[in-house]
Amino acid sequence: MIKKLLAGLMLSVVVLLAVPGMPASAVTSQATVALSKSVGPLAQQATAPPGPRIDPAETDRANAEKTKNKVVIGLIVLVLAAIVVGGRYLRRKKRKAAKS
Repeated sequence: MIKKLLAGLMLSVVVLLAVPGMPASAVTSQATVALSKSVGPLAQQATAPPGPRIDPAETDRANAEKTKNKVVIGLIVLVLAAIVVGGRYLRRKKRKAAKS
């Protein structure tokens, strides 16, 4: 019984902390190819338009916040799991005492 509970909890943690399987660059390149095929030769330009500028400090800050949120969620899951397992243990203990 406890093994099933722990397996379910571990599965939920893995699902919460899972990384998306397909990188964003692959999705963007597929969308670009589809767009260029549908529009035709008029969509081709001699130079590529400038893309967004990515600030490494902002990226690091966003990654730190995301990691912090994942840690907090993981701790909440552990606390709730401990409450459930502890409650079942106490209930089983009371049942055994009532039978005696």
